[in-house]
Amino acid sequence: MLGKLIGKITGTTAAAKKAERDAKAAADLARFKPFDIEGSVFGDVEFGDDSAKYALSPELTKIRDRFFEGADYFGDATKTASLDASKLRDYGRGLFDSATSRDTDELAGDYYRRALGILEPSRIAEQTGLANNLFNTGREGLAITTGAGGYVNPDRMAYLTSKDRQDERIAFEAMDRARNENIQDINRSIGLFPVANALQSDPYNYMNQMFGYGSGVELQGQQPMMLGMSFGQAAQPGRTAQAQGYSNAAQIPFNASLANAAMGMNFLTQGFKSGMGDGGFFSNLLGGPTPGYSGPSYATGGYVV
Repeated sequence: MLGKLIGKITGTTAAAKKAERDAKAAADLARFKPFDIEGSVFGDVEFGDDSAKYALSPELTKIRDRFFEGADYFGDATKTASLDASKLRDYGRGLFDSATSRDTDELAGDYYRRALGILEPSRIAEQTGLANNLFNTGREGLAITTGAGGYVNPDRMAYLTSKDRQDERIAFEAMDRARNENIQDINRSIGLFPVANALQSDPYNYMNQMFGYGSGVELQGQQPMMLGMSFGQAAQPGRTAQAQGYSNAAQIPFNASLANAAMGMNFLTQGFKSGMGDGGFFSNLLGGPTPGYSGPSYATGGYVV
């Protein structure tokens, strides 16, 4: 109670409150304050005390939305792509099973018979032409020994030898074709699996790519935020200096008030020690004796006579 009374008498209480307000004002002045940005090609940004918000420019908003629409399109395509990929895998599996279980000798024989069937009409014509030529030239009865106890017309022998060699070549080619076809089918079936995987994953990749592009555009909208913070940092030294000056200026009257309070306290102390200190009301108030004073004693709670 006495401290509050002295504070009010000397003015230090009011000075202290004003100094506190000035200190808060100086601290607020020194606080980092980014700059709001408006009208940039990237968009706008607005800073609050504990928050910040930005908005893309209309141009960037349109570009961002297009990328997100593309991502949504490819997202819808993932279901169809999965079905198509499953069909392709099934086809590859069937081709692989067929190739690995195929009898290449049987396939080669089939190719051989088909090739001979194709040649048969021309061979019949060749034999007919040879017979007519031998008859017309009178060499039909000409024969030479085969070395195995038989005889054969030399022209017919040459024709049959050429035919046998052609048949052997066709047989080898049929076997090579069957084996190569089998290997090709195995390789083709194996190659279909990564194709199917790519068919299924491509929509996801494109969706992710489009979303990434859109997100990149969205990040460009934060450029004004970085710019506002940069401007705030550039201005911060000036604000700090201004706050320091404001604080120093506010401290001057507070220090003067403290000096005045000290002088006032010294005056009161001297007053107590002077004529008022050896008797009278103040001495009684503080509990000391007051000769010749008749009245209530505030120190003892009784009555002084």
